[in-house]
Amino acid sequence: MPPAENLSSLMSEAASHHSEGRLVEAESLYRRVLSSDPDYPDALHWLGVLCQQKGDSESALGYIMRAVALRPEVADFVNNLGNIHMARDEIDDAETCYTKAVSLDPTLPNARCNLGIIHRSRGDMDKATTCFRKVIEQTPDFAMAYLGLGNTLQDMGRQEEALACLKTLVSVSPDFPQGQFNFGFALKGADRPKEAEAALKRGLALTPDYAEAWNVLGEIQRDCAEPEVAMSSFRQALELKPGLSAAHMNLGTLLRDMGKLIDAEAAFSRALEINPNDACFHNSLGLVLMLRGRMLEARTACRKALEIEPGYAAARSNLLLSLNYGNDDAMAVLAAHREYETIHCAVLTGEIAPHGNDRDPERRLKVGYVSADLRRHSVSCFLEPLLTAHDSSRVEVFCYAEVARPDEVTERLRGLAAHWRSILGMSDDAVAQQIRDDGIDILLDLNGHTAGNRLLVFARKPAPLQVTWLGYPNTTGLSAMDYRIGDAVTDGEGAEATMSEALLSLEGCFLCYGPPRIATGVSPAPFAECGHVTFGSFNNLSKMEDEVVAVWSQLLDTVPGSCLFLKCAQLSDEKMCDLVRERFVSRGVASERLELAGYASSLEAHLKSYGRMDIALDPFPYNGTTTTCEALWMGVPVITLTGKHHGGRVGASLLTASGLPELVAGDKDSYLALAAELAVDEERLKSLRAGLRERLTGSPLADAATFASKMEDAYRRIWKTWCGGHVGGLGGLQ
Repeated sequence: MPPAENLSSLMSEAASHHSEGRLVEAESLYRRVLSSDPDYPDALHWLGVLCQQKGDSESALGYIMRAVALRPEVADFVNNLGNIHMARDEIDDAETCYTKAVSLDPTLPNARCNLGIIHRSRGDMDKATTCFRKVIEQTPDFAMAYLGLGNTLQDMGRQEEALACLKTLVSVSPDFPQGQFNFGFALKGADRPKEAEAALKRGLALTPDYAEAWNVLGEIQRDCAEPEVAMSSFRQALELKPGLSAAHMNLGTLLRDMGKLIDAEAAFSRALEINPNDACFHNSLGLVLMLRGRMLEARTACRKALEIEPGYAAARSNLLLSLNYGNDDAMAVLAAHREYETIHCAVLTGEIAPHGNDRDPERRLKVGYVSADLRRHSVSCFLEPLLTAHDSSRVEVFCYAEVARPDEVTERLRGLAAHWRSILGMSDDAVAQQIRDDGIDILLDLNGHTAGNRLLVFARKPAPLQVTWLGYPNTTGLSAMDYRIGDAVTDGEGAEATMSEALLSLEGCFLCYGPPRIATGVSPAPFAECGHVTFGSFNNLSKMEDEVVAVWSQLLDTVPGSCLFLKCAQLSDEKMCDLVRERFVSRGVASERLELAGYASSLEAHLKSYGRMDIALDPFPYNGTTTTCEALWMGVPVITLTGKHHGGRVGASLLTASGLPELVAGDKDSYLALAAELAVDEERLKSLRAGLRERLTGSPLADAATFASKMEDAYRRIWKTWCGGHVGGLGGLQ
C-alpha cells in the first residue's frame, strides 16, 4: 500500500480535476486510491458523487453507503447519501439521511436546506420555511436557502414576501443564474414585466441554455407587443428543448395571433409529432384550422382533443363554435350543445343553492353582464350603447370582465357600469360566489361558446335568472341558462325548438349599434373614379366557405369588369392571400380582379377602407354583424342572404331595422340578382352612398334609448315571472 501522504496527494489531484469538470481524470484517480485502499472513505464518497453526476445512481448509492458505514459521523457523507436517495425518488430514505446529517452538524446548510425542500414537496410549508430561515440565519450568503424560501412563500400566496426574499438572493448572489430566473418569474407574476425581463436576461447571460427562461422571456415580450422578438425567444427555447410543450403552445398561438395561420398550423403540427397525446395542441390546431375556414378538419382536431381529455370544456366550446359555419341539421347541433351540459355541467346541478333575492316585482334590478370582450371588440359596439342608455332608476349595472389586456374601450365601459369586477384568473366557484354576494337578479352571458367564456360560472346558477345574448349565434345548451334573446327575424316560428333556453324575442332588432366615435367621413362611391364596381367583404375567412366563393365568383362573372375587395386579419399573411387567390382563380376569376388587404393599423384606417368598395357582400350561412353595421355607417349598401337559423338571419334583421329590407335576398339566385342589379344602377349607388349614414342614425338600429327601454322591459317581464314562481316560455315581447 502506498504511503498515506501519496494517497492524500492523489485525492488532492482528483479533487482538482473533479472541481474543474474533468470527470474522467478524477474518476481514474479515485479508483487508483481505492485500488490501494478499498476502504478509503473520502475516495468512496467522492467517487459516489461523481457516479451520480454521470447518471449512475446505483453505483453512486453503493459507494456512498460504504463511505457512511466507515465514517457514520461525517455529516457531508450522510447528506450526499440523502441526495442519491432523492435523485432515485426515495423520499423517505432521503429525509432520514438529511435529518441525521442535521443532527450530526446543525450548521451544515446543505442538509437543512434539503430537508426544507422535502417539506415543501409534501406541502408542509411551515416546516419548510422554518428550515430555510434557519439556514439563512446561520449562513446568510447561502443562495439555495433564499431560493427555497422564495419558492415556498410563492406557493403560500405570499407574493410580496417572496419577491423581497428573491431580491435579497440576487443581491447576495448576483452570479447565481437560478436566482435571477426565479426572481424574473416572480416579477412576471407580479405584473412587473420590464423588471422581470431584465432579471431573466441577467440569468440567461450566465446560463444561456435554460429553455424555460427563454420561453417566459418570450411571454413577456409578447405581452409587451414585441411579437417578432418574442417569436425569436420561443424558437430559442425550442432549439434548446424541442419537447417543451409551453414553448410550442406559445409559438403557435403567437403565430396565430399575428395572422400567420399557415405557420401556426405547421407549429402545432410539429408539436403534435413530438407529443401526439397533448389535448391542448389538438384543440389549438383546431382553432387555427377554423380560422383558415377548414371546418371539417377543425372539428376533427377538436374531437381528438376531447377523445384524449373528455372534460376539456374549451375544446368542446370550439367544436360547438365550428358548427355555426355550416348547414348542419339544427336538432343535431342542439344535441351537440346539450352534450356540453351533460359532460361539463350536470355534475354541478345538485350544488345549486336557492336564491334569496327579494321577490319584489317592481324594485330596481341588479343586472350583471359577463364577458371576455369588454375591450376593442365587436361585442362592445353593441353593448356600449345599451350601457350608455340604461336607466339607473330601473337597473343597477354590474360588469364582470374577463379581460387580459384592457384598452380605452375597457375604460369607457368601466365608466358606464355602477360596479366593475375583474374576474380574470378567478376560479368558476369564486366568480359565482362574487355574483351571489353582489345579489345579481339577472345575469347575462355575452360570450356563448366563444373564447374566454365563463359558461361554467353560469352552470353554477349564481343568479336566479340567466340570459344569453349578443356574442354567440346559437344556443348554449345549458339548463341553467333560462333565456336567449333574439327577434322575429333571427328567431321566427319554430326557432325555440332548436335551443335549450326559452326564447326572449324583442320587438324589432335584438341589437343596437353604436357608431364609431372617430370622425371619419363618407367617401364618394369608388366606381365613379375607377370606372368599375367593386364588391367587398371585411368578414373573416372562417365565413368564406366554398359555396360563398362559388356565388361571389359567379357574381363577378355576371358583372363584367367588376372587382372584389376582401379585407380581414388573416389576409395580413401573404401565404393566406395566395390560397384565397387560388380559390377564386380555380373558378375562373382572374387574380387581377381581386384586391386583398390585412389588418388595418387603426380603427380610422379600417373604416376608411370601406371607401374602396361600392357594395358589401354578406357571407352565408354565417352572416356578418359588426361589418354590416360599419359598412352602412360608411355609406356602403350590404346585400345579405337569409339563412335557416339565427346566425344566417342576423343580416336580414340588421337591414330590416335600418329600413333596407329590399337588400335582403331569400335565396342564392335572388342574392346574385340583387347584387348585380345594384351594381349597374349608378344613380341608386350614389344615392345610397350619400344617405345611408343618416338613414342608419335615424333608424331603430341606432336608437339606443328605445333599445335600452326594450331590454329593461324584457328584464322586468322575466323578473315578474320569476317572482311569481315561474321561468321560461314567455314567447315574443311585443
